[in-house]
Amino acid sequence: MTADLHKVVNFFISRYEKLRDDEIATGMKAYLKNKQDFLGIQNPARKEIYKDFKSEMGRSLKKTITPNDVESIVMVLWDKPEREYRYTALFLIEYFKTYSIDRISFLEQLIISGDWWDITDTIAPRFVGDLLKENKMQMKEILKKWVNHDNMWIRRSAILSQLKFKKNTDVELLSYCIFQTMNEKEFFIQKAIGWILREFSKTNPKFVADFINSHNETLSRLSVREGSKYLIDK
Repeated sequence: MTADLHKVVNFFISRYEKLRDDEIATGMKAYLKNKQDFLGIQNPARKEIYKDFKSEMGRSLKKTITPNDVESIVMVLWDKPEREYRYTALFLIEYFKTYSIDRISFLEQLIISGDWWDITDTIAPRFVGDLLKENKMQMKEILKKWVNHDNMWIRRSAILSQLKFKKNTDVELLSYCIFQTMNEKEFFIQKAIGWILREFSKTNPKFVADFINSHNETLSRLSVREGSKYLIDK
């Protein structure tokens, strides 16, 4: 990495080390089922540091930084032992908006190595969702492959890619993703199906109600319960 890229990494390391809190870190680690160590820096404090980064170096870097530069920084942060650095890596990807359909394999790599819902549920509705909006036909084909992927987090990402689409939801793609996964026993897949149906029910309750009624025997109880939450009074 160049000296400027090292400065980015060191900016976050120096700020975070000053705020390290082992007691809070223990609770954060337990909340994520001990997937990784934590520094003990919660989201509000990280957001303040992100603001400082933008004003102190981020805005000037935007003029010169490349997608390869961002990916280099991301991988250095990703490999550090504490999970806050991975959250920071995702912030940088979003801030510099260097993700593209040509680099979808990089996002796939992060989802797989992130290996838990906190990473998947940031990347899927934000980055993958954006790419689906911008490259609908190409991304539909990619997501139809993803939903049949060996890795469960990639399948969950395909399901949740339209989480924020509301009236722009592609119901054919949504239905396909659910049909391909609705028989799975995996909790995080069942939960994702319920979540995407619940969110879409705010926009199109009739579609969701009809879908659940038509496939009630196949969908898991968890998916039905989650997907029906806003349909009770409809």
